[in-house]
Amino acid sequence: MGKPTTNVQRINEWVAWHRKGICELSVRWAGKRALIGSLIIVAASFPRMGECDAGITLGRAKDGGWGCLDKAGNVVDSPAVSVDLFSEGLAVVHVGDWQTGKYGFIDQTGKFIVEPQFDLVKPFSEGLAAVGLGDWKTRRWGYVDRKGKMAIDLQFGDADEFSQGLAPALLGDRKTGKYGYIDKTGKFTIEPQFDDAKPFSEGLAAVGFWYNGRWSRRSFHSLELEGSKSFTDSKYGFINRFGTLVIKARFNRADSFSEGLAAVCTGRNIQGPWGYIHRTGKFAIEPQFKVADRFSHGLAQVRTKDGEDCYIDQKGRVVWPPGK
Repeated sequence: MGKPTTNVQRINEWVAWHRKGICELSVRWAGKRALIGSLIIVAASFPRMGECDAGITLGRAKDGGWGCLDKAGNVVDSPAVSVDLFSEGLAVVHVGDWQTGKYGFIDQTGKFIVEPQFDLVKPFSEGLAAVGLGDWKTRRWGYVDRKGKMAIDLQFGDADEFSQGLAPALLGDRKTGKYGYIDKTGKFTIEPQFDDAKPFSEGLAAVGFWYNGRWSRRSFHSLELEGSKSFTDSKYGFINRFGTLVIKARFNRADSFSEGLAAVCTGRNIQGPWGYIHRTGKFAIEPQFKVADRFSHGLAQVRTKDGEDCYIDQKGRVVWPPGK
């Protein structure tokens, strides 16, 4: 580990993210990143880092290799080519090249709990992890438990994380299928009827409807509609756990609720403008940002119309960097 420093002025104003009271910041002077916690800034030997709920930090060294650090900065052995963040004590790892390699899960000691065998996986949530086999055209998704056993058979065209006992799952393929919500037995409790669906958060879930075309790639920051030139042809609203649309589908993009607010987009492309709504569907912070992330510990990272990254509070006031 590098020598600790408390010179906050040397930290780049771009905030990478904020989670569980620890920020990951970019350090301009060292060309590295640092974790801030307990008012101590540690410049590490890993240019790329990520904090997790297990107290283990993941880092990618200059030579491209990955490793795990505990809170004392000690390296924890890992056999992985790439490592994702830990969730519920397990981390997604990828072994082998990107064409033929497989995904599995390791624990905090670097030991494989789920052997690399899947073509794509998602982090554990509520004791289950979505796993997929096959290429992007033929892939089928199911869920494994923390022992690596199949809890829900491979049967869905897509699947996401469980939250509040339910998970979004795609019945059929991406061109003609619809999303609904399954329980932990794999049974649909909210029938497939949506063109996009996000996990539940705070009792509500964002769902999308396409009016023209279909997404050629489904990703929050990669929005390409086949047969459509803008995502104004999609509308998002929010449902409750009974599948009732409680916030009308009138937004061009929407993220999940966090701390009572959800980021929504009213613009014609991913550049916004983005704002935040209450659970009533009314705006708490008017659309004005190019990027708007979820709130955590009362703060959210946003990008202003001038391209500056900063933190705002729930009133929309910039609180970091100071003086902005």
